[in-house]
Amino acid sequence: MDDKLERFLGNTVDASILPPHDYADLVRDKVMPIAPPGTGQVHFTDGTITQANESALSFALMKYAKDHKVSDMSSLCVLGFDNSYHGNSIGTLSCSDKMTNLQQVPTFDWPRAPFPEVKYPMATFEH
Repeated sequence: MDDKLERFLGNTVDASILPPHDYADLVRDKVMPIAPPGTGQVHFTDGTITQANESALSFALMKYAKDHKVSDMSSLCVLGFDNSYHGNSIGTLSCSDKMTNLQQVPTFDWPRAPFPEVKYPMATFEH
């Protein structure tokens, strides 16, 4: 691994306060080539899984609202799954299994479905 990539991945970078002088170069040269095809942007969070999931939920809801001309986003929801856990924020707990909310934080009343049962090797169990 080269020094720049190691520095980028190994340290917390708060680019909103004091970005390193080569931050744009690091993103363009090291991150964008491994982003999914067609990705024009990447978004960074503070490094916690909860924050990453919360940001993903927010971006997905905003994109859906924009694409479908939804003016009142309070009517939108996220489908959660039983036996899942996505973090400790209100949004992530709202799409996680209710049993993971040990602190009984108030959550959105979003629908849940059984988590798909996956068996391996997948080719043998694809039916």
